[in-house]
Amino acid sequence: MVKKYGLILILTIAMTACTNEEMVEEEIMKDEKTERDWASISLFDWEKEEIRLPKEEFQDYLHWLSSREDSEIEKAEMIDHKTIDVYFSDNMDELLVDIPEELVVEPTKVYETVASIQDTHLREAYKASTYYQNQIEPTIRYYDNEDQLIVSFNQSAEVRTQEEEERKEQNRTDLGTYGFNQSVMFENFTITFTGGNNIPRRLEDEIYTPKHVVHLGVEFENTSDRKFFASVDLFTITDSWGNELDLYKFDDRLAEFVDPGQAIHGPIYFVASGKGPYELTYRTEESKATWIVEDERVGLD
Repeated sequence: MVKKYGLILILTIAMTACTNEEMVEEEIMKDEKTERDWASISLFDWEKEEIRLPKEEFQDYLHWLSSREDSEIEKAEMIDHKTIDVYFSDNMDELLVDIPEELVVEPTKVYETVASIQDTHLREAYKASTYYQNQIEPTIRYYDNEDQLIVSFNQSAEVRTQEEEERKEQNRTDLGTYGFNQSVMFENFTITFTGGNNIPRRLEDEIYTPKHVVHLGVEFENTSDRKFFASVDLFTITDSWGNELDLYKFDDRLAEFVDPGQAIHGPIYFVASGKGPYELTYRTEESKATWIVEDERVGLD
């Protein structure tokens, strides 16, 4: 019996000590509290600057989110230590009106996109506060301006993106592998690579100048009845060693709207490793296709 009560006493003392440490930390942070310029804190500052917030100051941050005149947020409030409810304001209506007519987007998708952006900042602020314990991510729920739940996030954007991409990749139809001058038909457009070469041109004032930059010609043909935005930035490129290669972002790379029934031809550039062949993969929500480009076909032999 003595041993039993002794164990209980030890556990009680340990728990009290942990609680006291948290209380001391909170009080120290309160004493060090300064008037913060929330608008000047970027997404990367939370971790880079090692910002730490007591609970009271995190509540100030939530209030600031909704206090700005142009804020998309009407109210942000803690429901408990691990749950935050965010309500969008009527300013979202202006955002919906400003969407170009050629982009057919459901209002719910707009809300979800804005929620995802807001969530990244809000989540980092929460994790900088003393509400954040034991690396448990908060649940943040987002409601539209009619108080209808739009989306709820309980993981970081990085985890959500990875899980979503893995799910999409499993469901995509693989259209196969192709070479130059072989057209691939996607759902609403066709892509054809028309040739390529190694070029000497480089960006100005770059810190690192790559040894090889490859230029490829690519054609997008819009086979749908709506405008389509053709962008080579959606390609991913790997070499024969499995290394992902960087797109080389000259300003003249292809990125334009294409009218229904029309085609556009333009360049894509990438930093070649000299370890070809290279695989250029284009993905949509439904499918993907890959083009194989050998070193010798672009003058790198």
